[in-house]
Amino acid sequence: MRDEERLRDAGRLRALDGLRFVAAAAVVAFHFTGRDNPGWGESVREAFPTLSRLTVYGGFGPYLFFMISGFVVLMSAWGRPVPAFLASRIGRLYPAYWAAVVLIAAVLWVAPVVPTWSELGLPGMVLNLTMLQSAFGVAHLDGVFWTLWVELAFYVLLALLGLAGFTRDRLLLLASRGRCWGRWVPRPGARWSWRCSSRTTRRSSASGSCSTSSAATAGARRSACCSG
Repeated sequence: MRDEERLRDAGRLRALDGLRFVAAAAVVAFHFTGRDNPGWGESVREAFPTLSRLTVYGGFGPYLFFMISGFVVLMSAWGRPVPAFLASRIGRLYPAYWAAVVLIAAVLWVAPVVPTWSELGLPGMVLNLTMLQSAFGVAHLDGVFWTLWVELAFYVLLALLGLAGFTRDRLLLLASRGRCWGRWVPRPGARWSWRCSSRTTRRSSASGSCSTSSAATAGARRSACCSG
C-alpha cells in the first residue's frame, strides 16, 4: 500500500497543487472584495478601499487554472484510450457540478436575491445541468460556470485529437490555433459561431482557450519525455 501511495505521489506535481490553491484563493477574494457585490450595500472600493485594489487582480485566477489544466489534462490523456479519458473527465466534472446546480437553484428559489430563476425558468435550469447551456445561448445559473464550459470545450478538442493520435506537431497546431477555436465558445445569449473571424465572442473565453492550448503543448513535452 505504501509503495502505491509513493507512486501516486511521485506522479503529482506539488508545485501545481500550490498554484491551484493560489488561483482558488485569488478567485474567492476577487468575488468577495474585488468586484461589486449587492451584499455589501455599497461599492467594494468604498467598503474595502485598500484591499479591493489588490484583490481585483484575482479575476486573472481562472486563466491560471486554464494554463494548469492545459498542462496536466494533456498529461492524463497522453497514451490513454479516448473513451477512458472522457469517462475520467466526466466523472471528475459532472457529479460536483450537478450538486452545485441543484444547490444554487434551491437557494435562488427560496431566497431570490438575484432574478436568475425568473429569467431562466425551469427549462433553463434543466439545461444548465448539461453544462451545454452556452451552446444554446442560455445564461449560466451562476456566472462562474463559464469557466467549466471552456474546460469542457478543451476536453472535446483533446478527445478529437486523441482519435487522430497525439503528436508534437498536432499539439503545436492546436496551440497556434488557440484563439481561433476559443471563438467557438460563445458568451451567454450569443449565437453559436464556427467562424474564426467572428469578433462577437467573449474575449475572456478566447484568451482562456489560448492559455489552455498553449499550456497543453508544455504538458505534451513532459508526457513525451516521461513516456520515453
